[in-house]
Amino acid sequence: MPHVGERRSSPAPSEDVGARLREALGNHALAQPSSDYHQASRSHIFYVPWLEPFGAKGFGDFPDEAYSQLREAVKLKLAGATVEDLQFWEQCRTRTALQNERTAAAAALEQGTSRQIGLSSPSSFQEYLRSRADGLGIPLNRFCDRTLGEGVPRLEADVAEQGQARLDVLDERVGRIMESRFQGEPTKWCILVSRGTKARLQILAREFDRSVARLTLGVLTEAAL
Repeated sequence: MPHVGERRSSPAPSEDVGARLREALGNHALAQPSSDYHQASRSHIFYVPWLEPFGAKGFGDFPDEAYSQLREAVKLKLAGATVEDLQFWEQCRTRTALQNERTAAAAALEQGTSRQIGLSSPSSFQEYLRSRADGLGIPLNRFCDRTLGEGVPRLEADVAEQGQARLDVLDERVGRIMESRFQGEPTKWCILVSRGTKARLQILAREFDRSVARLTLGVLTEAAL
């Protein structure tokens, strides 16, 4: 026992953080690992992709054998990690979980989502997009649908990294471009997009309190200019 007046030693703050993160990450990794079956080798595979680099994996002829290997791989990887490693993995895990949630929600929404998006912008902006579409030899609607199909996943990835700040930059950039390049009174028009793209826009809009139309114009503006 310590003598009277003797201070008890306590873990350094970084040690406390590391211990908590190791326990939390270990629980997350083993609670919901990804799984696969390799037909050629007839092997079951469990893996945790967000434990970068290379992830953590377990292989076996039977699922319980593969899971047991994964448990040991996760334990070894976490045991040798620095606090900085653990914090990085927590960011990777959060980003992966958010992306998975969005993908699942988009799939659920897709079944009953209307393909139409109503927009309001200066007519000169619509004509500019039409000229871009003409240059590719495709209709305006197809150009917009294709542009959004490529641009929305990129925006999702950026938002997963940067959060609200990415959308604030998008708003500022679109406002500046509209003021400097496209004059005139707003006119209403609409496009038809894939249900998957519309659902993904709806999820972003709900999560960050934006309208689908606002996000759509932002992606079209950034991608087309």
